[in-house]
Order: sequence, then structure tokens, then C-alpha cells
Amino acid sequence: MALSVSQFVNAAKSNWFNNDIVLTKSGNITSKFFSSKVKEGSRSQITNFVTMNAFKEALTQEYGIFGEDAFDRLLSSRANRGWSLRKSDILNVVKDASMMRDTISGGLRGLSELRTRAVIDNNPAWKGIENTRKEKLISATIKHFEADLKNNEVVFDLGREIVVDDDYQKNRVSENAWSWQGEMVRRAPHETDTYQLDAHLEKVIANIIASGEID
Repeated sequence: MALSVSQFVNAAKSNWFNNDIVLTKSGNITSKFFSSKVKEGSRSQITNFVTMNAFKEALTQEYGIFGEDAFDRLLSSRANRGWSLRKSDILNVVKDASMMRDTISGGLRGLSELRTRAVIDNNPAWKGIENTRKEKLISATIKHFEADLKNNEVVFDLGREIVVDDDYQKNRVSENAWSWQGEMVRRAPHETDTYQLDAHLEKVIANIIASGEID
């Protein structure tokens, strides 16, 4: 059975565990103290690979691409070397994934509704749609779009491009790991961003209508 993010977080916050989190053969979370970097091909390195993979799977299950992105930016170098998953790694990556998700999803919520209305009104086939059905269509489109932000890498990249300020700072937080610090700043989307967003929303709307989801 796959482990959850909350299980990793609870272990990271527990005083019962040492700094390095590992999985047992049965898939349970425990801890071990590593006095030095593990040797290539050692049992400890293999255990670390398994632990890192389990943590990334938990992040993907909870946060989708937001979790994968946070893991890759903050932990990929350490994971690729077979080094241990530390308590601080767990807390930092989960915080980053949660902040990215909330910032991008929240920053796009108003814009996605505005652009959905514009796409519907600018399409002759949908322009005269009855108001009640139109509102249902808008709500369904936003719901699908938020799911796409989590699960579709192209949409995720577009969302990040729109919401994240061009000049946001990246600071070194640990060896070979980068993370953005401070609050992301919403900017006016570029024309190409709007075009891509509208094109995606148009596909979502067409699929919803064709599926009969709002009928």
C-alpha cells in the first residue's frame, strides 16, 4: 500500500525518529542514522532509492505535478546519488509543493473564469447559450482546468508562466537544490499566454458539451 504525504510529514515531525527517514522491507517508515554518505551499490543506498521513490509517489498522489516539480527542484540531486531522505527535506519539499499549488491555482482562479466567459461569448456556437447552462458550463470548465493544472504538465507550465513574476528570485537552499523564496507576484499575462490559455479552455468547453456533463 502506497504511503501518503501526511505519513512522511508525521515522521519528519516526530521526536521518535532520527534525522534520516527510510522504509523497512515491509514498506513502513522508520529512521536510521547515516554517519557519512553511503557507498555505491550498498544496501543503504538501495534503501534510500526506495525511500525517495516512495516519497515522490506520495507527493504526486497528493499534489500532482506541483509535487513532482518541488521534488525535482529540491531533491533530485540528492535522490540520484542515493543519499538519505532527511526530515528537513520532507518538510521543505511539502511546503514548497503546497505553496506552489495554492499560489498558482489561486492566482489563476479569477483569470480562468474571466477567459472562460470570453471564450464562450466569442464563439458563435456558444454565444447564445442560456444563462443557467452557461454558468454550469463555466463552473465545470474551471473545475476541469484546475485538475489539468495538477495533472497536465503543459497546463502546469502555462499556469506558472502566467502567475509567476518574470523577475522572481531563486535562492540556493542546499547543495545542488534551488527553490523560489518569497511571494510570487501576479503579472498581466503576455498575449501568447492568453492565446494558449484560451485555446486550452476552448478544448475543455467543447469536451464538456460533447460529454453531456452539464445536461
